[in-house]
Amino acid sequence: MIDDMNRSGYTYVGYDSSVEAHQLYLKHYGAFPDRYVQSLDLVEQQRFDLLLSFDVFEHMRDSDIAEILTHTEIIPDLFINISRNRTTPGHINIKKDRQWIHFFSQHRIEYDEATTRAMRAAYREMRPGCPDLWNRNMFVLRRV
Repeated sequence: MIDDMNRSGYTYVGYDSSVEAHQLYLKHYGAFPDRYVQSLDLVEQQRFDLLLSFDVFEHMRDSDIAEILTHTEIIPDLFINISRNRTTPGHINIKKDRQWIHFFSQHRIEYDEATTRAMRAAYREMRPGCPDLWNRNMFVLRRV
């Protein structure tokens, strides 16, 4: 997504603390190496409109997610997809909607129910019967 989004004219910055993930990006993509960071210090110094996260939080402990949310607290809107597949290796944080909503509310992030429902419905229409179940796993949130 880093390369595609930046080629499309967006200022899209990817973050992963993993050295291995960074090396994979550079090896297989890598058109925007300065836009793939391993420290959130760079993100704190810039202005972003949206935190976009696909299939990330289910791999993290709540304390690690909270740290990311703290470092990115200047970003007003969040669009998050969190897989619920318990059998996928590395999925250590599986919660129901109400549990995720409660978790985010503890970090002054409000669940936008109407927009979330609209996004989930749009995804079902675009990809009927899609096995990835993103239509159940998307959340649109806003900072309070």
